[in-house]
Amino acid sequence: SKSGVRHEIRTFLQNDLSNNLIIFMTGHGGQRMEQDRKVVESFLLPKQGSADTDHYTDVELTEDIVNALPSNKKLYIVMHCCHSGGMVNFWQLDTNKQVALFASAEADLLAEWSSEDDTNFVT
Repeated sequence: SKSGVRHEIRTFLQNDLSNNLIIFMTGHGGQRMEQDRKVVESFLLPKQGSADTDHYTDVELTEDIVNALPSNKKLYIVMHCCHSGGMVNFWQLDTNKQVALFASAEADLLAEWSSEDDTNFVT
């Protein structure tokens, strides 16, 4: 669930003794758009979640990083999901936060594509 994921991320960031932290997330990602196709938010969808009620938004992930990551630690986030390039709002991070995002797709792209013969490609 979203609350479970948020709790685990905050606990990990606050309590791990390492100076270099890695979060690896794989799953489903999505976007909400306005009628003019402007992206309102990017989100992760936990396995048990619903896209309407239980998605973990880019704003929430950024808030969790800002509030939980000590300034003496580096955070590397690896994401394999659609729209993963839009999952961290770097402009909202404090300048002393050291965060890098490795994404399998740009913010406006899908992470996988199936051709007519059902071959999958990862971007």
